[in-house]
Amino acid sequence: MCGRLDVKTPRRPVMIRRESSGKNRLESGWSLVRFEPESGNAVCERGTAHVICPRREFEALNFPGSDEAWNMISGASDDELQKAAAAWAELDLHGAAAALLHYARTLDPAFRGIQILADLDEKISKIDGVCQKTLDLLRVETKRKRDEYERKTAANASEIEKKDELLIEVRDLEDRYAAQAYRHDVQLPEWRRLAAAIRSLDAADKK
Repeated sequence: MCGRLDVKTPRRPVMIRRESSGKNRLESGWSLVRFEPESGNAVCERGTAHVICPRREFEALNFPGSDEAWNMISGASDDELQKAAAAWAELDLHGAAAALLHYARTLDPAFRGIQILADLDEKISKIDGVCQKTLDLLRVETKRKRDEYERKTAANASEIEKKDELLIEVRDLEDRYAAQAYRHDVQLPEWRRLAAAIRSLDAADKK
């Protein structure tokens, strides 16, 4: 992992920042060559290019969880994610974390009122619990309704109509289950990764 400064292994991937068009920009894809013994500065390389990164700057860019935070921010078009990248490029880890928290508020109505990371963690935990219960209930109800549909005879027009209505109910329950499963299996992990990125930035900022 890029950010583990206690594992000073040469050739591990790291990030640096360089000025471009008057602005500092983060760059990934560099490798750590060594730390200079006297200054503690990091010597990094990419291809034939070499840069010396001051130790404080290196630690602000490469810390436990920095890879995950960078993967979330890099190349994103969302304004708040771009603000996070810009703040991080200025070594403003607090500003980067704040921008990610603002971004979190846009992801789901449940997050609109969050003020701090603990609020986000609490909301994610509650949503997880609700999803689990809803999935369990929908699973049982869908099976019950599907069994009822399978048992239903369709010997005349009236029975055919009633069976069609049951099929509509089954499809509705399946759609609701799929929506909850997406929330639980896709969105919740993404939100947890976002919370982890904010947490890692906060922790690095407080060092």
